[in-house]
Amino acid sequence: MKILRTIGYIFLTTFFAFAGMTAHAQEGQLTIESGSIQYDSESGNSIFVGGVLIVRGGLEIRADRVEHFRESDNGEYLVAEGQPVNFMYESPDTGEMTKGWADDSIYWFKRREIELSGNVVIQNDQVTLRAQKAFYNSDTGNVRTISSPTQSDERVKSTIVIDDDS
Repeated sequence: MKILRTIGYIFLTTFFAFAGMTAHAQEGQLTIESGSIQYDSESGNSIFVGGVLIVRGGLEIRADRVEHFRESDNGEYLVAEGQPVNFMYESPDTGEMTKGWADDSIYWFKRREIELSGNVVIQNDQVTLRAQKAFYNSDTGNVRTISSPTQSDERVKSTIVIDDDS
């Protein structure tokens, strides 16, 4: 009987956690795979640990630990931590691949924006950006970067591939 209760608890926890997140996804679904999940039924928040993989359309985020927050002034969001946190996005329109990594990130559902902080690198076929903080919007492909305000030697660095044949 105890085993059935445990299985039922795991099923219900997983069901409510995923049902809440997928209901708010704008395109298709947001799915999360992890080694374990802890769900708080009062707040609706969840913690995912162990090889976490988040997929939403052409966006993938990989992290060691992710917290899902349901309510805030800015809507639902995920806080990811890793060594490092990685993301990859393939544009459905152009097929262009953008990838990046950082020490930490926040994924804002409504804005479809990844806020990256700490040793940030974002790159595609033509540009590599390095900064202490960056914002990547998967809808537009736009990137905003910020250097560290406390360290004047920490500037945003860009490497651009130049096509000499054009």
